[in-house]
Amino acid sequence: MRHQTIDRLAKQKTNYKVLMSGRSTGKSTSMAKYLKERFEKHGYKFIRLVRNITYTIEAGSYFDAFSNGGKFADKKKNCEITFEYYYESDGKRVNGDINTYYYNGKEFGKVFILSQSSKYKSGVYDEKIKTFVFDEYIELSMLNYIDNEYTAFLSILSSVCRNRSDVEVWLLGNNLNEDSKYNPYHMKFGIDIDRDNLKPGDLKIYKSDLFKNPAKIAFEYGLMAYENEEEIPLLQRLPGNEVATSGDFAKQCDIFDQSKDYPNINFIEYSVNNFFLKADNGKYYYFIINTELQSFDLVNTDETIDLIGNTGDIKKYRSLVKNRDTFISLYGMENYKLELYKNLPCKIATPIYINHIIYGQNLEIFVRKAREKFPGYTVRYCDGNIKYLWIVTLKNRTLL
Repeated sequence: MRHQTIDRLAKQKTNYKVLMSGRSTGKSTSMAKYLKERFEKHGYKFIRLVRNITYTIEAGSYFDAFSNGGKFADKKKNCEITFEYYYESDGKRVNGDINTYYYNGKEFGKVFILSQSSKYKSGVYDEKIKTFVFDEYIELSMLNYIDNEYTAFLSILSSVCRNRSDVEVWLLGNNLNEDSKYNPYHMKFGIDIDRDNLKPGDLKIYKSDLFKNPAKIAFEYGLMAYENEEEIPLLQRLPGNEVATSGDFAKQCDIFDQSKDYPNINFIEYSVNNFFLKADNGKYYYFIINTELQSFDLVNTDETIDLIGNTGDIKKYRSLVKNRDTFISLYGMENYKLELYKNLPCKIATPIYINHIIYGQNLEIFVRKAREKFPGYTVRYCDGNIKYLWIVTLKNRTLL
């Protein structure tokens, strides 16, 4: 079994430290140890971020391994870490503040809830708070992130830190499935596993080009817990669990960089568009089916429904693809591109999840209906760094 510590990231001189690795690798245990030692040595406190109130249920056990009697407790040192209560010197138990950790009776850290970010705006906060930790920043599906989550995240940081820059912000998450690399934080931070060809074990520093002196982000693509098949629990040795066991994502054959690639004709012929959704903003939303990956991608276009499918010539397009070299030798590359676009039997659509926009309840209905028609398929969202998707355009669509 492999074990993942935060030691490598802790050495990076960056403002943000992001770790994505397999489950059960020891990320949370390593972080609990780090927080405990920073408090013991420097008196530094922390804030632990959770997405919503349901995540506070297990908050009390976060430090159990290092508290008295725990697996990693120091038997020579009294270390009683408690949650929402503490013990006085005579052993009397005292109720403490809600969502608050105590180290031998002293306030040690707090839990803040992202979905309640507005309530923290007017608070006055201890300058000893030097660490933010968002454990489980990755969700199983994009539908599970809260509305405007990234904004809520930054709001809490701003409320607590104000103008201070001596704070570390940690994000720890599990590499669960194909959706893991598509999340609000990777999109905003510019973390692109495909573009940067990142593999388990890699570490890369990111920073924004919008500022002269931007915040720096260290991203570590951590390892999976299992080193060989014998270590993988038998019930997890199934198709569709490759990401969780190897860390490798499937090749996204349906996503293209418009500046480099043309649509793969075989993919186009296997894609199906049966449903569309008209949202309150007047836009139309579709999903494309990828039978190879058994998934569907959500996209949108500004085209009105009566114009969809009225352009392109499939026969000419196939002929151009088949006789590419001959056409280029006779008419040149520029004319070939013009003819290819002119006869393209599909439209360009942008990913439905871009610039951190969520379409709420309508989207949930949309996905549910799609899953009913294609049972067992997963929902995949396109990384905001990839600008376009090529999709088939058919006339026979059904309004959901």
